[in-house]
Amino acid sequence: MEGLLSFWYTGTKMIKIPRYLLSAILVSLLLISCDNNNEFDDLYPVAADQELNIEEIVKAFNLLSEVNTLNGIALGKHGKIAAAKYFNDTGRDDLHDVRSVTKSVMGLLTGIAINEGDISGKYQTLRELMPGRIAPLTNSSVGDITIENILTMSSGLEWHELDGGNSYGIWYWSDDPIHWVLNQDVIHEPGDGFNYNTGSIHLLSSIITSKTGQTTLEYAQEHIFDPMGVDSDWTSMPPDNYLNNGGAGLKVSIPTLFKIGTMMLDAGVWEGEQLIPVNWAQQSITFQNVTHSSNPYWSKYGYLWWIGEAHDMEYYFASGYGGQFILCVPELDFVVVTAADWSGLGWDAAGQNWYDIIIVLIETILPAAS
Repeated sequence: MEGLLSFWYTGTKMIKIPRYLLSAILVSLLLISCDNNNEFDDLYPVAADQELNIEEIVKAFNLLSEVNTLNGIALGKHGKIAAAKYFNDTGRDDLHDVRSVTKSVMGLLTGIAINEGDISGKYQTLRELMPGRIAPLTNSSVGDITIENILTMSSGLEWHELDGGNSYGIWYWSDDPIHWVLNQDVIHEPGDGFNYNTGSIHLLSSIITSKTGQTTLEYAQEHIFDPMGVDSDWTSMPPDNYLNNGGAGLKVSIPTLFKIGTMMLDAGVWEGEQLIPVNWAQQSITFQNVTHSSNPYWSKYGYLWWIGEAHDMEYYFASGYGGQFILCVPELDFVVVTAADWSGLGWDAAGQNWYDIIIVLIETILPAAS
């Protein structure tokens, strides 16, 4: 009988098990293992095809589920979503106000406007572009600010936002937001320093509208969103109700965010069509300014796109208040995007959610994709 028995160590003692029973146990364990793998594969089969670490992706999704304002996440390589998860009764087609991700899209629209001849070039000044607005100002140096100064957050105009100040709220509800931002003090020479300024980006929306006769939403739909075949919306600024907020308020779905990231990885091309001029797409995610930020996830700035490095990989991303992201990793041809609810959140709560989300993206999802 000894030849028909095998030994199994349970962790506390050795027991004898008949060989036929041992075989059945081993087969069962193997099937369970396969079932677990199939469970992951069935849940995210494209992730397996893209050689993503599915267990780490699931771990990341579980961590993100603890951020109760997160509405959804999607990720994948080579222009194909490999895994996505939606929260808070939201779905893939729902539109989300992605806050300052709007700025990154605004930068792309500026490049299109230059390519189309609606704006002469990135060195054109506000004095040339907005003469009626600049002439009455007591500080004539405001007119020297260029399109490029605005795109690199180096306009020199005083503004308090990332430092916890309330310039945004005062500006947003002012009687004339364009005048309000232009009437701020110039605290350093345009082109020097870095000062995150939503109001200055709104000037780009005003310029595009005045030069094209289209709202910024209409311009974006014609040149980006309609060719992509996606829905979009864009909040207008009070009191005009026709001028879209250039710094925030774009509304798109999570898959659309993924498409924007994919287009950027492909140098402005979407399904064979050059939507963003190739040179502009490349300049947008090329180092143009230093952020002087203590945030470990970024240190450089392009044209309204953040640039950072982690795990020996460079990446660039669009970022919005409360946890809106388009994160692109060229080395991996990988995109991960999120959208989150921000309405009603104070600065501290929105900032904490922002950090809770990006930490998972960088520290868990990025390694899972490499």
